[in-house]
Amino acid sequence: MRDEEGRILRANAAAVQLFSDGELSGRSVEQLGVPLLNPQSGLTDVRELSRPECGLYAEMTTVSMPYNRTVLYMLKDNSGEQCGREEIRRVREESVRSAREAMRRQSESVRRIAALLGEAAAESRTAVDELISALERSEQE
Repeated sequence: MRDEEGRILRANAAAVQLFSDGELSGRSVEQLGVPLLNPQSGLTDVRELSRPECGLYAEMTTVSMPYNRTVLYMLKDNSGEQCGREEIRRVREESVRSAREAMRRQSESVRRIAALLGEAAAESRTAVDELISALERSEQE
């Protein structure tokens, strides 16, 4: 929560971890880069916040409360969901890489088989041609 001047009144441990490594009480919310809603406005703001270097991801809902002239900031920890998304992305990338490598190896195998079949066909053709020539010569003799 913050007062009318934008100074933080209370912050839980999760907020401290997300926004700083020290005390938040008494600091201005503007220093933290969060919206400074007018307490009398009755407005609400929702945004994503993150500190990827710490593995912290959150959704922050800001609600102005005109009846007591304060603004409430609620944080929802989305770190687990974000880690899950990162894992899915990593698995997809690895799957694509693996599929491409398998296709490359398969194409190389097909090329080698085609080359061997071509050689075998050429050798067979040569052997048959020589046999036909030999038979034709023997018939002419």
